[in-house]
Amino acid sequence: MISCPIHAVIILVPVVLFTANLACAAAPSPASRPVFTPDSVRNAHPTVRLTDSPATDDQVEIRRDWQDNSCKVTLVNGGLRPVRVHEVVVASVPHGLPLETPMWGEGFTMLSQTGGTIGAPIDLGGYTDRQHYRIPQPADATTVYGALTLSPPGQPHVVLAFTSCRRFIGSFRIYRDRIDAVLDLEDLTVPAGATWQLEEFMFTRGPDRDALLVDLADRIAVHHPPALISKSMRSLATSPG
Repeated sequence: MISCPIHAVIILVPVVLFTANLACAAAPSPASRPVFTPDSVRNAHPTVRLTDSPATDDQVEIRRDWQDNSCKVTLVNGGLRPVRVHEVVVASVPHGLPLETPMWGEGFTMLSQTGGTIGAPIDLGGYTDRQHYRIPQPADATTVYGALTLSPPGQPHVVLAFTSCRRFIGSFRIYRDRIDAVLDLEDLTVPAGATWQLEEFMFTRGPDRDALLVDLADRIAVHHPPALISKSMRSLATSPG
């Protein structure tokens, strides 16, 4: 028979309880996780990142005007000197989504896409932005361009997109704990007192992913109406030879 000193038992029990308490404290409960909702996106603080030092300037601001699910974004340089702007983070939102959340995103050249999940993204196509075209991207994030869909288990589908592309490229950087919606301003110089209209941003969610994508297409068509082909051009395109 193996003897067990009584003082060892007395010491062991508090240690086990203390370890269990630490584990509970380290793992956030579902109730404490951030919730990815329209309000969380609307309330997310935008950031202007300048090319030159200092990295930010209080005189440069981003104004956002939300109408339903769409947001008009405007950059204003209220200072007395021109500034070079590297990029604008329209919204940086903690998402609180499980890493097994399925995702889909468009590529910069539209020759590749990204699928898989937030925790394990998968390249769809061989001509990827990061490896084939070597487009600079943050090493700790998955970057997609133009449109992003998320399908969290047991929750509504989510669509984030830039619905206009008049001048600047919009991208989404998916981190393990947050999503950044970013506009690349290409280090352009914004004159003192200037106001620039940037690209429109959209956030929507619902039970039907296809319906959300139809809404997205309709909104894109507002800014970029589809070209109409005349009957003569259509017959020419379909004629034999």
